[in-house]
Amino acid sequence: MTASWLAGVGIQYYLQPSLPFGLLALGLSVAFGLVWPYRIRTLNTSLLLCIMFCLGVFSFAEAQRDRDQLDELQQRGTLLIEGIVVTEPDERDTRTLLRVYVERVRWLGAWQKRQGTIQISVSAEHTVAYGDRVIAQGELMPPPVIDEFDYGQYLAQRGVRSLMSPTFFKVIDHHQGQWWREILITIKQKEQKNIESALPEPQASLLVGILLGDDKGLAQDVKEAFNDTATSHIIAISGFNMTLIAGLVQAFFGLFLRSKQWVALLSVITITIYTLFVGASAPVVRAAIMSSVLLFAPLANRPTYVPASLTFTALIMAMFQPFVLWDIGFQLSFAAVLGLALLEPPIRRWLEQTILQAVGERMGQPLFDFLTEPVVAGLAAQAFTLPIVLYHFKRLSTVAMIANLLIVPVQSDVLLFGGIATLASLVWPFVGQMLYTAAWLPLIWTTYWVRELAQLPFAATDATISAQLLLLFAGVVGTTTILEARRALWYERMKSSTRIIARLIFIVGAIILAGTILQRSIQRPDGRLHVYFVDAGQSNTVLIETPQGAVFLLNGGRYPSRLLTLLGDTLPPSQKEIDILWLSSDQPNEISALPEILERYEIKTVITAVRDSRELLYFDLLERLEAQGAAILPADEGRVIETADGVTIQTIAPNRYTTSVSSLVLRLTYKETVFLLTSSLSPEDEQQLMQQQHMIQAHVLQAANHAEENSNSQTWLEAVGPQVIVLQIDPTQFNAEISPQVVEQLEAYPLFRTDHHGTIEVVSDGEKLRFITQR
Repeated sequence: MTASWLAGVGIQYYLQPSLPFGLLALGLSVAFGLVWPYRIRTLNTSLLLCIMFCLGVFSFAEAQRDRDQLDELQQRGTLLIEGIVVTEPDERDTRTLLRVYVERVRWLGAWQKRQGTIQISVSAEHTVAYGDRVIAQGELMPPPVIDEFDYGQYLAQRGVRSLMSPTFFKVIDHHQGQWWREILITIKQKEQKNIESALPEPQASLLVGILLGDDKGLAQDVKEAFNDTATSHIIAISGFNMTLIAGLVQAFFGLFLRSKQWVALLSVITITIYTLFVGASAPVVRAAIMSSVLLFAPLANRPTYVPASLTFTALIMAMFQPFVLWDIGFQLSFAAVLGLALLEPPIRRWLEQTILQAVGERMGQPLFDFLTEPVVAGLAAQAFTLPIVLYHFKRLSTVAMIANLLIVPVQSDVLLFGGIATLASLVWPFVGQMLYTAAWLPLIWTTYWVRELAQLPFAATDATISAQLLLLFAGVVGTTTILEARRALWYERMKSSTRIIARLIFIVGAIILAGTILQRSIQRPDGRLHVYFVDAGQSNTVLIETPQGAVFLLNGGRYPSRLLTLLGDTLPPSQKEIDILWLSSDQPNEISALPEILERYEIKTVITAVRDSRELLYFDLLERLEAQGAAILPADEGRVIETADGVTIQTIAPNRYTTSVSSLVLRLTYKETVFLLTSSLSPEDEQQLMQQQHMIQAHVLQAANHAEENSNSQTWLEAVGPQVIVLQIDPTQFNAEISPQVVEQLEAYPLFRTDHHGTIEVVSDGEKLRFITQR
């Protein structure tokens, strides 16, 4: 039946037939009702399959014709809309995406009642929540096609057909959404903050993605590492996650209830709430329906037939939203489960036989048990998902098997300890904190190996297949499913006893202890100076860690995830303080990331070169810093910061001679090595500073003004005499004004660029310099 339905959808998608398939489905249904009493099996089956085929064509045709009342207002000039935010805001580094259900529109001078869902992109400075009533002014635009990615179809799967980047936006009321969803989102946001306050980056964002289905906090380079190692399925809420959650929930209710019916019912209700809680995306809904089917199947005394349950799930979802079939996450999730159902048994038998013959039963059985999940399940799932990955992402990972072998065995620990810690933190924060320490161990193991393997030059390569080959593969899989799929038992009731509980407590305690010891021992200061020129866009962001662990920060850039990931990689997990923050500018390019940094780290002292500002973002930042208890000081000439380990940072601009109000120049010295950190220097400021040549000579120079015209003059460079220059630029940024002539002048010296090399780390023992680039 599902195959017939999908065939109808495919025919409508590719051929667009004009026959009245809705009427055909109705006529065939009448015929089916007339012949059904005669029990002619072949005829009944044929009619039923024809009905499903016609309904597939009809439903997808209707979905394609379905237009909301806002479509005709696209590209018709500026209008004012009023509506309600109907999903959790999608917060990015520099902007927030809002899905708004529009109730009325002011167009041509009058309010009109028009309904539909649009996506609004507003600045990250706006504070918006689910259920807020908003008004926005701007032009409705159709979603664009980005390269080969049909963004319109992607949004249509989510009920959105129009975009707006408003020139005016305001929240006018709150709590206008569904009360139960608002409660779930509030709890989710609280749990997310608990995770983020307990764990460093990128482990915090990874756990948020695994448990709460929100991976937006992961830095882009971390996401790319997961993609290059074919381990991105770890981040998403998948069938594996849902299966484990369903098993834990069923075991929990089984401790208190004897009725299997009540246990199954409460388990399904819990899974449903969790699905809504994490956003009900297509893969999550698929996993939830599958888990529910598998929970109820034993009650009917019928063994679970995974391919049938899986296709039933796809049929139910496609009936309500045919576009879900084009959702890449749904395709990958469906293929992975089907691969497990078809290929896991023969691979398991082959691997067990091979291992036992090679090393004997005594050593072979434990080894086989260890390899079953990462190797057997990994091979089965990847065999079916690989063609989809190649078609959509055009990328082939050569380290996928090794990566999954290393990290898959610990994912159950991530879910178990992370889930229990997240629940416990809502009631007992202290207990939750200890359990987060246990979850940190498998999380750091996961991120370490993923990122290390992704650094290998052969980790991933470009590869693709055609749509015809993908369809051929789907046809072969469908045939194989019908011919060779077997019934599989999904769940065995968990047994517990006092001895097992005691052993579990001991193991958890040992893991917590080991995690605590390891947390305090790793990423400790190594006795050398580390200076990081951060790839933070068109920004002069620099992170400094002294030999004994003092932490200084210059600016913050635009991208919170990048800076948070660098802080998480650099500092010990328990360190949540930044000793001094220098601010060279009040512009968003330099400070947009800092409000989110303040949510994770405490800044003790702020030294600002900004004298006269009208930027609201800058004043809000100062208010938050003052509320946090930070001392705010001006960047006075000659101010010197000295640390006990021999690092000196001296302010040499602004001074009474410089003309630019935002000229902040710092001279960083450690033994024999000198860094000159500049921000915005006018030609006049360069001339003034060259009168103090002994103060500006340096081994490493941070190029000023992002290589804009009339900056970094040849005379200035000769006066500084750097051995190396670091240029922090982002040519893709719309307001970047990079001068090719200035860049050419800088290239006369050894030059590192953040747009080419990513974040640049300079390590110094006081005599020698070592440069480490991100790429």
